[in-house]
Amino acid sequence: MNTAKKNENPDSHHPVSHTGLHVTHEIVVQLERSKRASENLVYNLPELVLIIDQNARILKANKAVEKLLDAKSGSLIYSNLSRFFSDASWEHFKENIKSLEQNTKVPITNFDQAIDGFNLHVKHYHWNVRRIIGLSNRRGPLFYVVGHDITEIRLMFEKIQESHASLESHSLELEHLLEKVQKQKVQIIESSKLAQLGPNQVTFIMA
Repeated sequence: MNTAKKNENPDSHHPVSHTGLHVTHEIVVQLERSKRASENLVYNLPELVLIIDQNARILKANKAVEKLLDAKSGSLIYSNLSRFFSDASWEHFKENIKSLEQNTKVPITNFDQAIDGFNLHVKHYHWNVRRIIGLSNRRGPLFYVVGHDITEIRLMFEKIQESHASLESHSLELEHLLEKVQKQKVQIIESSKLAQLGPNQVTFIMA
């Protein structure tokens, strides 16, 4: 009996399905392809996409960031995000990051913040910053940052405001002009009444 047990195939009670292994391998391959496709999609997005640590050091950046800073992603790693901003705008950006870090119940924040720009052009962005739940490094939480360029929208909005202000100014001028015309109309009517009153008085005296 003991000899029979020794000769038993240890896998006889747990047969391995080669088909199952093949399917699992296919799933892994598909997942890897999906991951690469997703990374490629994010890398080529027109928005600025970054992952930063709590000290605002860049851990990952997409093509739009590389283009803006005229640098390859590899050279941006561990450089500070402050290079985007002027001193004043950077302080405002840091305040938003800090509030997001301290408020653990709110994992995401949105705000508009201009950067000092590059190539002498100031640019305005709408920032979406999300604390990455369940992922951090030894120094603290990590953040997913997306910056959407709203420079053209902002310029259009400013032009609309200027047009609105100009329209209001013209409207006030028109109101003043109408008031002036109205006063002149009243004066003309009064003058007309006096002109009509003169001959009547003369006729009355002669009668």
